[in-house]
Amino acid sequence: MDSDDLENSEWIFWNYQDPTNGLVEYVDRDTAFREGLAYITPEGRANMHVDSKTVLTLQEVMSRTKLRKSIRIHSKTLYNQGLFILDVAQAPWGCATWPAYWLTGFNWPGDGEIDIIENVHSVLSNQVAWHTDPGCWLTTPGNFTGTAGSTNW
Repeated sequence: MDSDDLENSEWIFWNYQDPTNGLVEYVDRDTAFREGLAYITPEGRANMHVDSKTVLTLQEVMSRTKLRKSIRIHSKTLYNQGLFILDVAQAPWGCATWPAYWLTGFNWPGDGEIDIIENVHSVLSNQVAWHTDPGCWLTTPGNFTGTAGSTNW
């Protein structure tokens, strides 16, 4: 795999404002590769990172004149079902990070969301979540490992 594979692959580099109003600037493919936020290792592994070198002032962030650059990719293909595998060598960890691997409906958030990997800041455990319409809830105990933090939120 090389950098051209990501351009011609099944992935779109999202470079729009964060729909959840996070203090982040998602960058396009060319910017990601040029600034070292995305690259392919000699072994062919795709690496993606948040910009951890740029110094930001509180004023810049709060006024949204300068935000932390990061990467958000989306699949070009829509799926009705499937087995989805993500092989993560190292996930981001630390203050102001939010590594996530989500599945959403076409009309997000109305069609729901499954958060397979979602972590915030320095939390040491994963948080799996299903976001659904009102009236839908998780039955416990169930056929899963882990602990249900909430079944009807």
